[in-house]
This record gives sequence, C-alpha cells and structure tokens, in this order.
Amino acid sequence: MKLFAIFFLSAALMPGAAFRVAELRAEHEVNPTGVVATPRLSWVLEASERGQGQGGFHLLASSTPEKLAANEGDLWKTKERSNGQRLLIPWNGQALKSGQKVFWKVKVLSLKGEESEWSAPAHFTVGAERKFGKVTRISGFESSNAVLNEIYQRNVVTLGNRLNAYLGGNDQAFGDGHALDRSARELLFHYDSAPALLDWIAKVHSAQNELGYFPGGPDLPFGPVNSDAGISVPHAVWWMSGDNDLILNSWERMENYMIRREEADITMKGHSWGAEPTNFGSLTPEFVDLCYFGMTSRLMFELSHPARKPSNGVRYMTFSSRIQQKFMSQYLGEEGLLKLSSQDAQVLALRSSVIKKKPRKAVIEAFGKNAKPLKDLTAFAAKPLLPVLTLTGNQDIAFDLVSDPKGPWADPQNADFEGSGATEWMMANLLGIDTNFPGFQQVRLTPLIPSGNRLAWAKGHFDSPAGRISIDWKKAENGELSYKCTIPAGIFGVISLPLAEGQAILESGKSIEDSFGLEKTKGGKEGWVRMLAHSGSYHFTIAAP
Repeated sequence: MKLFAIFFLSAALMPGAAFRVAELRAEHEVNPTGVVATPRLSWVLEASERGQGQGGFHLLASSTPEKLAANEGDLWKTKERSNGQRLLIPWNGQALKSGQKVFWKVKVLSLKGEESEWSAPAHFTVGAERKFGKVTRISGFESSNAVLNEIYQRNVVTLGNRLNAYLGGNDQAFGDGHALDRSARELLFHYDSAPALLDWIAKVHSAQNELGYFPGGPDLPFGPVNSDAGISVPHAVWWMSGDNDLILNSWERMENYMIRREEADITMKGHSWGAEPTNFGSLTPEFVDLCYFGMTSRLMFELSHPARKPSNGVRYMTFSSRIQQKFMSQYLGEEGLLKLSSQDAQVLALRSSVIKKKPRKAVIEAFGKNAKPLKDLTAFAAKPLLPVLTLTGNQDIAFDLVSDPKGPWADPQNADFEGSGATEWMMANLLGIDTNFPGFQQVRLTPLIPSGNRLAWAKGHFDSPAGRISIDWKKAENGELSYKCTIPAGIFGVISLPLAEGQAILESGKSIEDSFGLEKTKGGKEGWVRMLAHSGSYHFTIAAP
C-alpha cells in the first residue's frame, strides 16, 4: 500500500498532459437498447503521457440530444471531485421509464484537477426486452509462427459465429454448459461478449429447478459438468468484466446449488448423475464429478468476497478440504501417483485443486513426463491442459503441442478443439495479458516467452474494461529481448520480465531507477524482474545473456 501511495503522489505532481474520455458504455455495451431503468455507466481514459489518471468526473444525462449539447442535464447532473471510479457506476438520476431514451456524456478531472474535453455523446434506451447490437472485436494477435496465427484466426471466427448466432436468437449456439465453460474467457478476450454471457447466465439461473440444480443451458438437462457452468461462467464474466453485481445477484442461487450438491454426495466420493451428454473418455463420471466439485468449491470461495459473504466462504474452504481428502484416498496410489494415469485424469486433477500441495509434486512430475506427445487427451480436458502445463513450469511443452501442425488445435476438422482455450493461452501467456483485480483495474503483464528459437516475436492487443492493453515483444538472433507494452490510463500495471543474473535491462535507454513511472519490487520469482508501473507506454530492452 505504501508503494501505491507513492505512485499516486508522483502522478499528482507530474506535468499536465492531454487526456480524453472514450468508449462510453451502459451495461457493458455501446448505445444499448432495452437496458434496466437503473443502468450502470462506464468509460475509459486515453492519454498521451504516463501517469495520467482520473481524480473526478462530471456526468450529464439529458432527455434530448439538444439539451445535452446545451449542457442541460435534466435527467442527471453530477460532479464528483474525488472519485476515480469509471467502471459500472450506478444510475443515480431521475427515475426512468420503459421506452425512454437517454443521452449522456462525461468529462473527467485529472489528478491535478484539470478538466478534459467532453466526451462524444452516447445514449441508451430503457426497455423490458434487451436488443443486442453488433458484435465488436476487441483483440488482436500475431506471431512469427504461422500455425499459431492460423489457429488464432480460425478460433476467433468460430467464437464470433457462435456469439452472433446466440444474439440472433439461437439459445443453443454456445453449446452445452461444459462447452461454454471451455470458451467463456476466450469470448471475453476477443469480443464485447459480456452482455450475451450475462443473458445466458440469467436464463440458466432462472431455470434452476426446485431441487436447486441448474440445467446446463437453456432447455438442456442437468448434468454434473453442465450444471457447474452456472458457477464457472459467472466467475469468468466477473473476473474479466469487474461486474460485482452479477455475483451479488447470483449468489443465493449458486450457493443453493452447491448446498444441494453436497447433500447429494455427503461423503464426497463423487456422484454419478446418470445420463450425461459429455464424453468423459477414459474417466469415470464419479472422478469427473469430484474434480468439478473441487473446482466449483474453490470458485465459490473466491466469489464469496464480491458477494459480500466472506463468512460463507468458510463453507467452501471446508468443502475443498473434504474433497481433497476423499480424492486422495480414492485415486492416489502408494507412490503418490494417480491410479488413473491418462492425460485427461492428470490434467483434470491438477487443474481442479483436488490434490493437496505436498503430494501434488509427484503428480506434476509424472504429468510433465507424460504430457508430450498427446496420446489419450480428449476435448474434455483440452481447456485445462494448457494452463496446467504453464502453471507447472512446462510452457515450452504447451507451445510445442499447440504449434504442432499435426496437433488437434491445428486440425480444422477437429471441431471439438475449437474454442477450447488455445487463444486464451496465447493472450494470457504468450502475450502475458492478465489482471490482478476483476475488470483489469490493475494489469498484470507477464509474457512467458518460449525458450530457444521456438518463437521469434509476438504482438497483439486487448481492449479491456480499463482501456487498450498492447504488447509487442521480439527476440533478436543474439538473444536480446525487446519488449513494448501500453498500460491504459488511470490504472497501474505489474510488469514481470525474464532477467537472468548479470543481464542488463533498460527502459527507453534508461535504467529502471531513472525511468519515470517504474519501480522495482521485491518478491518476484528467481530469474525475473518485477516492476510496478504507471499507465503509459514502455519499451524495455534486455541484453543478450
């Protein structure tokens, strides 16, 4: 906290610089139709210099465009002098009626109190029926590897087609709950998909049956994997969009489901729920059920905080502990290895946190030896495979598998692997774009660059709720690394870059200590340098080893 206070102070003292307000949104969408009568409003900041931030804002909402142009806020007029909030601000103006069209605009105050120009005007229409607008792409990715580029382009098209079909009225377009669970974060990385996913969640939650179970999607029956999507998809939307109200409004239904789940399997051995549309491959339904119960328990613990129910989170810590004990007694052999040795089983067990930390080491070592080549992996475990490889220090294996021109991701005929996490892995690991807080209110930039000559360069962008995040890294033949990044105005970033002992790192030709907006921090992993960074653009160079 002390470091952040220093950063805010230094930002307040820096010279004024051009900044503006852009991308006005109501309920996650530009100029939407059919929003609730108390919509939440958002915008992003754009600035030409480092360290720019919002110290306050002035918002006007009017009943006609003429009144808005004349700065007459007859529906809402507010001026907040000490308010940096710009994500999902609740409506606090006049009561609105169905069918009413509202026109609004914003200007912001800098941390020094200087005013920006007014934003371009935006509008929204209140209504009982939500009418979705045109889908917008919000990502880009390109690299020196043609296979990766082709996978990215094909998967983005596939996801876009599913999204457009859903918005066109096909409630089945996302597939069952398990299929959407695999692709939710990808959709949120590549498209303005939060409104559609919120709509899907509302339909699933409203169809909760009298026993507390969710169907796997509109008109789909309950199943142990499909139904857990009623928790995992809201978690993905919350984390990527910062929509705390989603969790507040969903908590009771999600908790009711988890309590019923525990009542149906009081000994936590794993439950077989009967007919299940998902192909489990070599896995038993009980194994899958216990793994997913472990995962959803962990997610519920995390969601207890935005739900403002931290004491309820204790229940899910207890669930997790009980699940781990039962899982290990049933599925770990004497040598600490899984009795089910398939790649599916290893991936799912590691990703679901059903093995305690100490015995997990042997499973991780066995998994690393067994992960390449792919032998018995099904699409069921394709989504967790790449994060598990990355989190266990096997990023090179993940890269080799995805970029293999004969691998399942590269095969355009293998539809089961479309929208199963490959492009999420590219964005979050190869580019290294992630967040420390929901809604990208503090960016985490950690590019996991494959070793050797596997990949010479990668670049891309993501239009987060806080603004555009851009990455461009390149390795020279002698091993020197060039890394460029842009952090949106008004937020901080935590940048981690590989730095071996004896290597020198410069930013725009200066040392880190002499570069405005940067400060090295302690606690990073060995072989890495970690820095706190103001918003703005940076160019790092790391000398060859």
